[in-house]
Amino acid sequence: MDIKPAKKDFDLAATPDAMPGLLEAMRDAKRIAVDTEADSYHHFHHKICLIQVAVEGRCWIVDPLAGLDLSEMVSIMAQKQLVFHDAGYDLRLLLSDFGVRPQGGIFDTMLAARLVGLENFSLSAVLEQMLGIRLSKHNQRANWAKRPIEAALLAYAAEDIRYLEHIADALRERLDRLGRTDWHREYCEWTIAQSQIPKAAEDPEKIWRIRGTTGLKPRQLAFVRAVWQWRQAQSSRADVAPFRVLRNEQLLELALWAEQQKEIRPDKLPPLPRHCTGHRRGELIKSLQKAFALNCEQWPLPLPPNGGKRPSPEVLEKAEQLHAHCRRIAQSLALPTSLIASRKSLLAAVNTGADTEEKLVRIGWMRWQAQLVLPALREVLG
Repeated sequence: MDIKPAKKDFDLAATPDAMPGLLEAMRDAKRIAVDTEADSYHHFHHKICLIQVAVEGRCWIVDPLAGLDLSEMVSIMAQKQLVFHDAGYDLRLLLSDFGVRPQGGIFDTMLAARLVGLENFSLSAVLEQMLGIRLSKHNQRANWAKRPIEAALLAYAAEDIRYLEHIADALRERLDRLGRTDWHREYCEWTIAQSQIPKAAEDPEKIWRIRGTTGLKPRQLAFVRAVWQWRQAQSSRADVAPFRVLRNEQLLELALWAEQQKEIRPDKLPPLPRHCTGHRRGELIKSLQKAFALNCEQWPLPLPPNGGKRPSPEVLEKAEQLHAHCRRIAQSLALPTSLIASRKSLLAAVNTGADTEEKLVRIGWMRWQAQLVLPALREVLG
């Protein structure tokens, strides 16, 4: 069946008088379905623009941009079991924006769908496969920060959580039947833990190397770096996504053009997007001229293949043997091999000689994965 976002069968919490009913329902609930909508596609500085909450099928859409006091809501949320579909991004956003650390655990329907063997585990696909409900996904790139919010967008946002509890119940039954409930519980705990690990600082020598820079010469890379840094500064200042200032292909074209010039003249720039005028254009010219003035010792060097850390042939051979074992394990369980163990995790296991469950857990494996693969790992390691 097709569900179209036309009927208003949710409550919008955008004023203080809308909160008491929501808070009462949350206090009495054993679990709460949650989703968020952020503005990462349209803005440089990301933030949560909507929080969708469902309790026993009743939906609320909370507007965090309306100046509401949400402290009690997020406090209650942290104590309940939360039902998500693909929780990782939502958990990181809720932690960064509101300090939410789930104490009551989560039930991730996406992880459950993977563990019961569904090949397509997007929310719309799971809904159709499990409940026969078809959702439209035309508004995934909507600007959720724009106010007022269109009624159709609000209805669309509500559909993302309306059926999560029903999906969770159906998937829980399948997990129980397959004996994988503990696997799912550990996977959810692992997801929570991963979401709370501070994001590592990005390598300043790698962050600006967009697709298409492999194989470029050092002087060309110097111009790519200069234009990328200019784009970041402009995006941050205007709070718009970088591609709205300059797309990657335009960035590369401009850098390669600049590298061919005998001088960077303000009146000889190639065609630029229409918003690259005034101060923004002036800053771009300065960035290009600065890159032009660098000497060869200041040019960035191409990165070595694989970061210069290619595993030894012996390690690669053992990892491949282990991968073959994992394929057989996955086939016997009707699961994808990547869910049993990724190639990266297999290389880490071989490299570190992780031949016990505890050693595998320390390098990032889940216990159920370790228990499945450990006999084969010991055989390969000899």
